[in-house]
Order: sequence, then C-alpha cells, then structure tokens
Amino acid sequence: MLLGTAVLGISACESEPEFFVSEMQIRQLSWDSLSVHIKFEESTRLGAPETVSPDSSWSTVFSSSFDTLYHGAESIIVIRDEELADRETILIETCGTVGSMTACEQRMATASPKKMEAETDLDFPQSEAFDRVTYRFDYRLKRKVFGSESWEYIRHRVRPETYLLAYVENHEADAIRLPVRRTRNRFNLARFGHYRDFRFHIKSRLMDADSASVVFDLYTRLGTDAVKVAENRVVLRQKSQEERRSELAQLVELAGNRILDQLKGFVGLRTAYVFINDWSYRPLEKTYSSEIELHWKSGFRGEWFDMIGHLTVKADGTAGQYEWLQGSTSAERRWFSRMDSTVIFLDALWPDVGLRPRLESDEEESGNP
Repeated sequence: MLLGTAVLGISACESEPEFFVSEMQIRQLSWDSLSVHIKFEESTRLGAPETVSPDSSWSTVFSSSFDTLYHGAESIIVIRDEELADRETILIETCGTVGSMTACEQRMATASPKKMEAETDLDFPQSEAFDRVTYRFDYRLKRKVFGSESWEYIRHRVRPETYLLAYVENHEADAIRLPVRRTRNRFNLARFGHYRDFRFHIKSRLMDADSASVVFDLYTRLGTDAVKVAENRVVLRQKSQEERRSELAQLVELAGNRILDQLKGFVGLRTAYVFINDWSYRPLEKTYSSEIELHWKSGFRGEWFDMIGHLTVKADGTAGQYEWLQGSTSAERRWFSRMDSTVIFLDALWPDVGLRPRLESDEEESGNP
C-alpha cells in the first residue's frame, strides 16, 4: 500500500504543468524606443500547450556594462540612446509569472552608430626642448539617423574618453599619450612617458634630414575600441643660414651692449659699433661661435676704442662667454683695468630666458617622469 502511494506521488509530480515563453519579438521603433511582444504558454497534461495570460509581466533593459536602462511593464520601452556607446549591445529581458511559476526570455539589440567631429588647433613647438604644446579642441557628436544613411547631432552628458598620441613620423611605438580633458589643453611633455624618445627622434631627424614630421593624433572612445578622429601634423625644419645669421646678429648686439656696459666711461658712450668677422653654428650644442669687433667712442675727448674678441653663446641666449683677443692701446688699457681675466661670462641675453609661466597642466596633468 505504501509503495503504491509513492508511485502515484511521483506520477503526479511529473505531470505538473510547465510555464514558458513560446514567442518573443523585439522591434526597434527608433533608436530611443523598442516594441516588445511576448507570448506565454502552459503545458497541459493532455494535448498541446495552451496560451496563457500571465498574472504579471515586466521587461528590463541592460547596457553592455549591465547598467539598468529600463525596468517596467510597458510594451513600448523608451531608452536614452544618446548616452550609449557606438553600436553598443543592449540586452532586453522579459519575464512573466503564473501562480508560483516564472518564465523569462532574452533578446539582443544594438544602439545607434555614433561618431565625433572635431575641430583642433595646435601650437608646437614652444621651446627648443620640444616639451611644451598647447592644444585647442572642440567637438560635436553625431549618430546615424534611424533608418537612414544621414547623420544628426546629439548631446552627451559626459564627454567620451579622448586623448592625443604625439609621435615623430615612423616612430609610433614611442608615442606620448596625452589626456584631453578641456577645450584648451596645455601640456608639459617632459612629465609623460616616452618624452626622451620623442625628443631624441626629433633631434635625430633634424640632424639627418634637416626636418622632422611630428604627428598629433586625436583619439576618442565612443565604443569598445578607440578611433582616430583628427590629425595635426607639424613639420619642423632646421633654421636656414639667413635665419641663423639674423639670430646671431641679435645675440651679438645684446652681448656687445653687455660688454660695453662694463667698459664705458663715466660720461657713457657717444657712438658704438659691432661687427661680425666670422661665425659658425654647432647644432649638437645649439651654440654660436663668432669673432666680433667692438668699436666705440667714449670720454670727454671722444676717444675711439677698438677691440676684437671671441663670443660663444647658445641659441637661446644662455651660456654666453666673451674672450679678449686683441685691441687698440686704449681698449687694452680699459679692458685690463676693469676685468680680472681675458674671459668674461655673460648672463642670459634674452630678457625672458629661463622664465616660463606656470601651466595648468603642471598641476592637473600627470604622467611618467
């Protein structure tokens, strides 16, 4: 008798009805709305399953990062496609209940294709160290019009991740990565990884080919992978012989003024001239070397002084050094009455040499030293 009861119990358990989703259809009405149609059925002990109306049903939409985009019972689901990534996969799950039984089904859909339009402006280099760059950046986001090949502008509450890769052409492996966080970005490249390689490649190209092509690629992450949206290219060239001659002339004039400040008499200078007899430029040291003549008239009687010396100075006006070579009797007497040596050292010649304004990026940007 007990065995018969157990058999009957097992038979009754096996014949419990099954509640399940027999049909689920997702239709995109637009990028921002979905239509959900779902059908539930319940198996019967005899015959085919029967369509049933659930006691309750609901839908939940998840982003690819499993954030909840929607949860509710409406058959038309509204989501904010503008906030989703480019072609981001979204998951729609619909569930229903009958009594104590629950059935769920899932489908996938895709967000709209998106792209960025960028307007950029670049100021580089700002020094011979190639370590300062100002980058201006403005952008607009677009998505493809639903059911069309055209595009429309959209707004996004959070700016997508955006960054620059700065490198010398053919040396992408040594690119400096710079985060772009504002409309106007100023960077001290020396604070970021690969700066030394970057500077080395520039100098090598300038030495070997007299020019270097420096590329600044702008990337943004609208989806899983970052895509390039803009490129700025700067071609650096060695200064021409005439440009070097002009630069040296300015440095010689400034150096001459410094020297004559120490040699002029109490009544000052009446007339002064400086001439460049010979000069050369050493690219590796960025240093000019020149023989210069100084002629000046000084004193109550308007006596002329003449001397020849050797000037070396870096292109940025620093490390100036002047060596007495020869001169008139009056100039020699004046020189050795004022100077302790045949060589004197000059402070920075350009007024602003060594003075750099603090940049916002010095405090806000970070990178590998």
